[in-house]
Amino acid sequence: APEHLSEQITNSHNITFAGDTRVVAGYKPGMLLLKSGDGLSTVQGKTIKWCAGKLDRIGLFENNDLPGLMGPRGLYRLVAKQQMDINNREVVVCGHGRDFWISAFLLNAKGANVTAVLDVDDKDLIETATASGITVTTGTMPVGAHSNNGTLSAIKLEDTSYKCELCIIT
Repeated sequence: APEHLSEQITNSHNITFAGDTRVVAGYKPGMLLLKSGDGLSTVQGKTIKWCAGKLDRIGLFENNDLPGLMGPRGLYRLVAKQQMDINNREVVVCGHGRDFWISAFLLNAKGANVTAVLDVDDKDLIETATASGITVTTGTMPVGAHSNNGTLSAIKLEDTSYKCELCIIT
């Protein structure tokens, strides 16, 4: 029962609750840089399990946990807020809707080579995106991902694959 688990966590000497703490960055292998009301600190662990995506669902497909696959909020944080350099990197955006277009145009504005795989027809924005230099195709959502040394190297759709270092799924 959830109440029993909560009690076990509260009574554990191996777990520290840090509700006002945010992870700022991966500092070294196995180490995170943290920021709280008390300032900056680090935490070391044998392994780090990164769980994100409360609002973004990547989908169920082979290798959906590879580094380089993310939802739009992860992209916004890395590119817009933390200024990750994506100039000339191959990026695929899959999906539809507002976050699909915001992601595609943000990546394009930051210099990425963007392939946008739209799973619905949206003629007006397709023309605008194409005029901006974004390659737009229609297709399906991902059915798999390929890796090279443990990171994303391509996203696989039902009928084709696209080489990429990042894939944003909306």
